Amino acid sequence: MPSLARRLRKWFFFLLLTLVGGAGVAYWFEVRDLNPLSPFKFFSSGVRVQGNRYVTRQEILENLDLWEVESIFDFSIELRRNKLEEIAWIQEAYLVRLLPNRLGVLIKERQPVAFVQVADRVKLMDSEGVVLDVPSGSSFDFPVLTGWNESTVEGDRGAHLLLYEGFIRSWEDVSQGEWSVSEVDVSDLKDLRAVLVGRSGSVLVHFGREDFGQRFRNFLNFIPRVQLSQASIQSVDLRFRNQIVVNPKF
Repeated sequence: MPSLARRLRKWFFFLLLTLVGGAGVAYWFEVRDLNPLSPFKFFSSGVRVQGNRYVTRQEILENLDLWEVESIFDFSIELRRNKLEEIAWIQEAYLVRLLPNRLGVLIKERQPVAFVQVADRVKLMDSEGVVLDVPSGSSFDFPVLTGWNESTVEGDRGAHLLLYEGFIRSWEDVSQGEWSVSEVDVSDLKDLRAVLVGRSGSVLVHFGREDFGQRFRNFLNFIPRVQLSQASIQSVDLRFRNQIVVNPKF
């Protein structure tokens, strides 16, 4: 059994370590708060941002609102993450504290899939139906999506976008570069209509709601004969099995 003297020495060293540790913590906070050159002092320049292409660093800093923050421990990560995700272009944001005085911000931006007309302005839309402003100086190559608007109810919105995305995937698998898609109308879920543009002009094509790849192949096989005949076409209907209905332009 330890002697009384040994037990007292252990308690003395424990008390000494506690006092030294407490003093060290107190000194850390004092240095952090009073010394502007302290390595623990937080500055907005200590925010490291990655993953942003269209959202500017300045916009991210403004939504983080860290101008008066003294330490990376003085704010809620969750609240600041929610503030960042209020920016339309940001789909997800991840924040992590980096000792001693830095903040890491990883951004996942939304991926646009189409142009849309909103009032008198052309904007972008992602696969979730989120409307995005076109970033200054950027360039995108998408069809204009019509037959959808911001008043469309949630369920129908998903159906319209799924129809559009299914068509675009099929188009990319089959397209040979001679024709491009200028506009896609999804107002009728049973009949997707697209304006195709080729060297000889544009034509409205009814694709229905399924088998887009095969129907586009049918169009590619059929259209050279029309071009040879030099007939003018207003629209082509591909919805019927084993036949193509042509509406000539008069």
